[in-house]
Amino acid sequence: MANLRLTLSCGDYDRTRFLIDGKVATPGLDLDVIPLVSQERHARFSRNLEFDVCEVQMGVYLGWKSRGVPVTAIPVFPHVKFCHGAVVVHSGSGIESPGDLRGSAWDSRPISTPSPCGCAACSSTSTGCPRTRCVG
Repeated sequence: MANLRLTLSCGDYDRTRFLIDGKVATPGLDLDVIPLVSQERHARFSRNLEFDVCEVQMGVYLGWKSRGVPVTAIPVFPHVKFCHGAVVVHSGSGIESPGDLRGSAWDSRPISTPSPCGCAACSSTSTGCPRTRCVG
């Protein structure tokens, strides 16, 4: 039986490099790995479903599904990082602790980035204030 031919686009990370350079075998597959940065990968896949398998952020996937794009998620996470330490505030804002965020809204660019919503959820847990929205 012939191998299944698949194209995969993902980021070039230490965890994916062995697929990219072919050092790890993929039995039963003829795998063509196309390493691209997120923005280009997402654009090329969303325009015409160019790849058989494509790494995307969860927010991107959910947005596509809500608009009827014919994609299915598989539980593979080649790039996972903890972004919650990346919250910054203007030095003149008066914000010195999570409790000072009561009543504030979070903003993010692009809207598909899930980290700010996660940060807002963590903040609501630590301050006891309900998170009412995540603005994009």
